Amino acid sequence: MKVVETIVWRRKRLAWLLLCLLLGAVVLAVACTKPSPAPIKIGAIISLTGPGAYLTELRDALLMAAEEINGDGGINGHPIELYIEDSKTDPEEAKKAMARLEAEHHPVLYISTLSAISMALAPQAENMQVPLIGLVTSAQEFTEGKKWVFRYYATASGEVAPAISILQKLGVKKLGVLYQNESFGQSVFKLVSAAFEAEGGRVVGQHFDKQDFNVADKVVALGAVDAIYVVGYVSFTGKVVQQVRLAGFRREIIAASGGAAPSVRAVSETEGVYLSAPLLYNENYLYAKKLSDKYVEKFHRPLSHQSAVGYDVLYLLRGLLQDEPVSRVNLKKVLEQGYHFPSAMGDIIVAPGSHEINYPLYPALIKDGAVNFGG
Repeated sequence: MKVVETIVWRRKRLAWLLLCLLLGAVVLAVACTKPSPAPIKIGAIISLTGPGAYLTELRDALLMAAEEINGDGGINGHPIELYIEDSKTDPEEAKKAMARLEAEHHPVLYISTLSAISMALAPQAENMQVPLIGLVTSAQEFTEGKKWVFRYYATASGEVAPAISILQKLGVKKLGVLYQNESFGQSVFKLVSAAFEAEGGRVVGQHFDKQDFNVADKVVALGAVDAIYVVGYVSFTGKVVQQVRLAGFRREIIAASGGAAPSVRAVSETEGVYLSAPLLYNENYLYAKKLSDKYVEKFHRPLSHQSAVGYDVLYLLRGLLQDEPVSRVNLKKVLEQGYHFPSAMGDIIVAPGSHEINYPLYPALIKDGAVNFGG
């Protein structure tokens, strides 16, 4: 009897020990399991089709930066979650995309591309009280009078100084301008014309549309000019320069900063074209060189400044949000606080209260297919 009782007691004790161990393991697992940090949701409305389809390269740079940052712990431990929509290079489609993202994901920040698209989205951002950062958005009026709208790109006014410097160097007296009939083209045409005329020069202009950029007749309409200045989307700039040459124009051609893009420089007729360009293309700028090499290795195509701003903007946000709570209101606050940003375009100083994260442009020349700042 005692033997039976001893066996039963041992079995009970073993069962009790096993239960305690199991409960201990459960308690330990619960104690060690922490909820995953909430993601930082960013809505990106990018031209992936239509005339702005070259900005698929920007999307890829954006994804590359997000992958790197998330692999390095995210922003204060929070992973970046990108929600990318195609604007189809159409303002109305872009507005629909923003409404969908807002209803489905409520991002803490929006990113947009191209002046016409960003200009259309700005009122929605203001109404929703959410920060919107325009990339590849140069139209001067984009941020004017806005509380929630910011820009990381060169402005239309930033095109003026290098253009005037080039015109003076070439001794141009009468300038013809071929500009795309949208916000960016109109802004640059207006500002460069005013600055050149203030210097005593004369300006005549002809615009082209994205539906029809056959400019041969427009070159004839410009008449006898000393130089032609081309302003438009990257997807049009090389083609317009090519048509200007095919139309028999043999004098100097100047391009806005879009002409610095590798896809434009790959057009043989752009050889010898003067232009404005950011420091990204300066081979002596080591940070940009390393970024460019990394991008080429990953995507097997050259890095453009239109793509590089997509990479830069996430690292900018990571730096500004260091040890800061993430919310729409706080993002607005840190973007307005004033800071120094060592970007792929060079050092950028943003004054407190400014909504402009502008990098400088410099006079340059396309030589042997590369951007030559010594030209």
